[in-house]
Amino acid sequence: MCARRLTPVRTHPPHAHTDNLRRFKFSLVKAALPSAPYVIGNSSVARELCYTARKLEAKEALALGLVGKVYKDRDTALTAVLELAETIALKSPVAVQTTKQNLVYSQSRTNDEGLEHIRNLNQAMLLSEDLSKSAVAAISKEQAEFENY
Repeated sequence: MCARRLTPVRTHPPHAHTDNLRRFKFSLVKAALPSAPYVIGNSSVARELCYTARKLEAKEALALGLVGKVYKDRDTALTAVLELAETIALKSPVAVQTTKQNLVYSQSRTNDEGLEHIRNLNQAMLLSEDLSKSAVAAISKEQAEFENY
């Protein structure tokens, strides 16, 4: 498994705290700050968290959509995250990176713009060896093996 191929997925053990907005206390503004209202979905809560830089309990972070899952303890979280990372690492690196690019691009754009962007990315990816490897693996019902780009 290549660490470079991991995609950020946010998970937390139950007693962990989120720390993403605490830089505000030190007059450092995080680059993700503009997306906070979109991620949280509530401008009022986003402002409160950004202005106060208070710690969030894992359950509150889950309720706000800042993390995807909360696990019963650190070991369970680590095991689950490593399994997830391995699942992602088995996918085509081209597909993972293209998906990541489009998800980030589409966050601040209309659905039509996101669809146009993925159409353009897919056209560029038609030249990738990963496409033919995926097709052969699907026909033969085997796991494709991809190069580590």
